Amino acid sequence: MRRLTSLRYLEWVHHVWAKGGLSLYDSSVSPPDALLAQAARRVFDRGAPLAIPATFGGGSAAMLACLADVYGVSDTRLLATSGVASGLALVFRAMARPGDHVLVEQPGYQPFEDMALAAGLRVEGFARRGAAMRPDLDDLRARLRGDTRMIVLSHLHNPTGQALRADDLAALASQCEQAGIWLVIDEIYGAFVDDRALAARDSGRVISLSGLSKIFGLGALRCGWIMAAPSVVESLRRASLYGDAGLSAASQAIALQVLRDWPRFRARTQVILDTNRPIIAAWLERVVDLGLVSGELAPQGCLTFPRLVEMARTEGFCAWLQANQGVIVAPGCHWAAPGHVRLGFGMERARLEQGLDGLQQGLLAYRAMSAVQRQVVDSFIP
Repeated sequence: MRRLTSLRYLEWVHHVWAKGGLSLYDSSVSPPDALLAQAARRVFDRGAPLAIPATFGGGSAAMLACLADVYGVSDTRLLATSGVASGLALVFRAMARPGDHVLVEQPGYQPFEDMALAAGLRVEGFARRGAAMRPDLDDLRARLRGDTRMIVLSHLHNPTGQALRADDLAALASQCEQAGIWLVIDEIYGAFVDDRALAARDSGRVISLSGLSKIFGLGALRCGWIMAAPSVVESLRRASLYGDAGLSAASQAIALQVLRDWPRFRARTQVILDTNRPIIAAWLERVVDLGLVSGELAPQGCLTFPRLVEMARTEGFCAWLQANQGVIVAPGCHWAAPGHVRLGFGMERARLEQGLDGLQQGLLAYRAMSAVQRQVVDSFIP
């Protein structure tokens, strides 16, 4: 069996999912089963699936028109994808050449690096720093090279949930315009702040990606989209004929119903956040006071990324916690911050409270262990 420390993030997800447990690592709100069923019935009760508009070549016309209305742009600036991850892989393949240099935020989502490497690109990190996780613009400029093709980052920041400030976004876009390179922003969490805005609307050098999986818990639909300049969208559309052939007409038809019923889905999400944010905030305050963790809760979204103060690395503890408490949290090594864990709090309240209690019990147990016992946990392989 491979050591857990050697698993990349998506491999790790598969590993822990197969073993089961109460997940505190989910990065979206829980699925809206009843609302989703209603949306599906509105599609299929009207006739046979063969009547659903085709999505070949970048999405159905109705879907793109609806998104254009949502964001206040022309549909020539939009492309539908089978999720944000597929869209990002498409951007890497279509907007850069093998061997090109790409700058990716750190701490940052490990699959950004993995997808760029899979496209034959050379990846280097640039820093986001401080409690607000602001991009270090000096560090970034020092790493720009003649063969740099794009800068990749997230908003809200994955894993901390911190928002990208407007002045930092403007500075990044200006840098990319001057250098003639692309600013690629995964804005899947940005809808928690403003669900009617994408950064690409204001700059031809920005490529924005978003979708339904995080804010609505609709990852099962595999529905995402890209906003960019019309010429970029056309390049991506041509590449998608072979690079994103998994677009589902049925999924997009259901997603279109979701977009048309946006306020009800959004209201459900807000109820979850309004219920759970005080719970996670109180828990963090308690365990910080106990000296078990450090860190701050971001004001938006459904993620937090505390540091476990008594551990240099958390992979072993996370594996031990799942085996002994039945609680799954994501080790920070998958975001280049090995002393941290990522927690999500978009689930049903009782499950959140149960999971946080299990995590706290695990942390208290670790504190009470001898040095030898801690070494066993730190290297734990189930």
